[in-house]
Amino acid sequence: MNLRLDIKILKLWPKLVDHYTPDDLETIVKVFTDGDEYQRKVSSPRSGSKDYSFENKKTEPEERYFRSVMLTQEAVDGFLRELKPESRYERFMEEQLGGDNSLEVTRQQIQLMLSTLKSKLVKLEDEAKDINDKNLMKERNSETNFDSNCLLTTNNFIVELNKQGSNLNLLDDGFNEEKHANLELQINVHKSNINNEVTQFFSQKEYLESHLNSFTTYENHHNEIKKLKEIVAQLSKQEVDIKAYEELSNELQVLQEKKKTDELHFNSLLAKEKEFPKFVEKINLQPSLSKKTKEISDRLSENVRFFENKTTVLNDLEKQRNTLFVAREEFNSKRKNATSYYSEIVRLEAIIEQLNSSAIETEQSELEEKESNLKSIGVRVKNVTIENSDSFLEHDFINEKISSIVTEYLNTKSKSSELVSKKKDIEARIEKTKIKNNSITKLIELGTELISQNQNENCPLCQHKHDSFEVLAESISTNSILSEYQQLLFQELEDCQTSIKLAEGTLEKLRVNFNIEKESHLIVLREQLRQIFEKKQLAKEKLKNLSLYRAELDKLKKITDYKEYEPFVSAVESELNRNYVLISEIEEKLAGVENERRVLTKEHTHLITELTIANNQENKVENFITDYSGFLTELKIANDSFKDHLNEGELKSSISEALKALNHKFEFRNEEVKIVEAKVDTLKELYSPSFFNHLPENKESLKTQKAKNTSKITELNSLLREFFTTVNRFNLGHLLEGDDWVSLKQSFGDEVSTYHHKFEQGKAQVNGLGSLKELSDQVLTYVEFTKSTKRLNELKQRIVSCESIKQTLIADLRLINDSLKSQIDQYFHVDLINTIYRKIDPHPDFKRITFQCLFSDEGKPKLQVYVENNEGNDTISPTLSFSSAQINVLSLSIFLAKALNVKNGENDVDCIFIDDPIQSMDSINALGVIDLLRNLSVTHGKQIIISTHDDNFHGLLKQKLPPSLFNSKFLELESFGKVAFHQGQHNLVN
Repeated sequence: MNLRLDIKILKLWPKLVDHYTPDDLETIVKVFTDGDEYQRKVSSPRSGSKDYSFENKKTEPEERYFRSVMLTQEAVDGFLRELKPESRYERFMEEQLGGDNSLEVTRQQIQLMLSTLKSKLVKLEDEAKDINDKNLMKERNSETNFDSNCLLTTNNFIVELNKQGSNLNLLDDGFNEEKHANLELQINVHKSNINNEVTQFFSQKEYLESHLNSFTTYENHHNEIKKLKEIVAQLSKQEVDIKAYEELSNELQVLQEKKKTDELHFNSLLAKEKEFPKFVEKINLQPSLSKKTKEISDRLSENVRFFENKTTVLNDLEKQRNTLFVAREEFNSKRKNATSYYSEIVRLEAIIEQLNSSAIETEQSELEEKESNLKSIGVRVKNVTIENSDSFLEHDFINEKISSIVTEYLNTKSKSSELVSKKKDIEARIEKTKIKNNSITKLIELGTELISQNQNENCPLCQHKHDSFEVLAESISTNSILSEYQQLLFQELEDCQTSIKLAEGTLEKLRVNFNIEKESHLIVLREQLRQIFEKKQLAKEKLKNLSLYRAELDKLKKITDYKEYEPFVSAVESELNRNYVLISEIEEKLAGVENERRVLTKEHTHLITELTIANNQENKVENFITDYSGFLTELKIANDSFKDHLNEGELKSSISEALKALNHKFEFRNEEVKIVEAKVDTLKELYSPSFFNHLPENKESLKTQKAKNTSKITELNSLLREFFTTVNRFNLGHLLEGDDWVSLKQSFGDEVSTYHHKFEQGKAQVNGLGSLKELSDQVLTYVEFTKSTKRLNELKQRIVSCESIKQTLIADLRLINDSLKSQIDQYFHVDLINTIYRKIDPHPDFKRITFQCLFSDEGKPKLQVYVENNEGNDTISPTLSFSSAQINVLSLSIFLAKALNVKNGENDVDCIFIDDPIQSMDSINALGVIDLLRNLSVTHGKQIIISTHDDNFHGLLKQKLPPSLFNSKFLELESFGKVAFHQGQHNLVN
């Protein structure tokens, strides 16, 4: 089948375009075969998505054929590089490389069934052997000597036990170890429960028998308790009466004391009634006493006010006198120190004049200006670099050395730029020359570049060793194939590159010298700044001292009032005389004020005495009125009746009425006393006349007798407590309450007989359960032996059946393995692969390829690939021994052999697609591959489409397969998705 690719508009992302292709043009891909034509429009992908994806489910059924013949070299390469032969076989069968994998699927299924069947056989045989061994062991130990009717016998026994209340399940053929363990557990639990009950029955029987033996004692104790309780009741009655007598006696005593208190209080009230005339007198006297007290108090307040005023005047005069004393001391000090003040003023004025502040300020300003200039220079020097220094050459902050280095750097940099331009010009001329040369010229250029980089004496093309690198370079540059013009260009390019490297070294050295000199210049500037800072500090200190001198001078002038010496001394003397006169005047005023204060003090003392007497008189009247008001309040007579206006007759009548009411209350208290006395007499009549005469002794005697009898009752009750509990437990309390001891004893005897019967019945059940355990052991042995014998016969039948199936599967598997081996042998065209492999000839010794497929009944299949030497006596694995390039040659050979034999039905497929076939190959092998592909195309009439990113391989293809001889076409992309447009470019776009 011939195939031709026709691209109407190829515009790539994802289409192939040139600079002049409009964006709205559609892309159409056509594929022509001998019989049919296939056409498809290619749409632009969405942003960020894949260009194309090859997915089986998205491929049309009629087009899936191409998946087995496209891109298969990659599959072959991966197949060869597998390290394990088992993995290589799996990869081959998964990808199939165009073959059918139905037999492999069947083989895997049969092998899986065989593996499962073998595991099952092992389990069945192990189980059969285990059962057989156990049965033999039982026979040797005589464990098979059992009664065949043991199951029926045991169930009959269980029925009898259930009638006695055991509640056990009957046994059947399904009785096993688990059921036997459950039955044994049930028997043990039931036995334990029955044993517990039997023990309890026996204990209860003995317990009741012990009570029966003590019945006479219990009856005597019970009667004695009844008598003691009657005695205790009588003693308790006497205690209650004594307590009542004591309470009534206490109550009578309280009432008599209250009666006596009431009588005394009533007599005091009668005495208060007699003081009524005096109360009236005090009420009438109270207003005049209050008026007199107020008058004296007002006079005393006036005296205090006058005294405080005089005290204030006295304090003011003393302050004035103290101020004059302080002023006198200051004037005396000024008069004494006048000479020294003026001497110091003269000295300070001389110092200030000598310091000259304007000169110091001028110096400080100049220093600050110098400091600012140096800092500015330092910043500019620090920021300058040799690359931008040409703009600073005329400034004064650049010294001679730096300027010299910068000048040399700029000149060298200019020369370097000229050399780079010259290099580019030479390279451009060489590039133009390359277009006219053949592929050998390119190889020589590649060699020149390689030796320049490696500095090696071995030729990279033929591996011939020269005397030295220079000799090799000379040999290549003087190659006879190159023209004289090319030799001159290469020599000129080499000289230019050497000059550029020397210039770059010089520039780097100048950069280092520039940085060193710049740092030295900065150190000098820092030293100058330090000196200026010290001078500024000295000037600042001078100004500070000058300011202190001026402040001291100003202080002295203020003290002398800015006057000359003589006027200052005269003024001080005048102020001193005036000060003495003022002090004398103030002392006279102080003496007068002191006399006035003494008079006021004497008057104050007299008024205090009068006020005290008046207050005492008023307080006595007030206290009497308050006390009598309390008397009236007690009689419940309102005080308002005499506060505003005293009605003597009405108040006296109210007092008499209130006293009569109190007298009736006291008479009621006498009646209460008589009632309590009658109750006490009634209690005395119940007992002997002397019973209540010694109450403490009687109370103690009653308490002792009662405690003794109560203790005896408690003691007897403790002896009978267990008996009483037993009587109540059997609901026989009514017999005890009725003192029917005969019936009670008969009931106890009946209970003893009942417990004895239960005890005997329980013992019989325990013995029966023990016998059942022995019978169940015999039943378990019988049932297990019967089951194991039946299971052993079943297992033997299944083992025979599985062995038969196994042999059938092994036979089928071997037939399929033979078919698969034949299919794999047919897939690899070994003779053609070796023919192609020898044409490329990647290895000097190992030149023959063999494939070997090994199958086993249990393990995984293995697919081995070997390479033999010419003699056939040495074999190696290419995966372990070949280089990447040799592996690529081997995979290409297998791929091409398969591609040459691919068919579509009965028709050959004459189109082969190859992507980068010379990966990792050297130049010799690359030329061999080109010759091989050219031979296949011409000899077998195959259309071969190759893609590559290697420019040298592309150039060799154009040299080896010129369009004029082989109808070949070449398409070059200048960038991703864009077709290069230049001379020699073949236009595939119609």
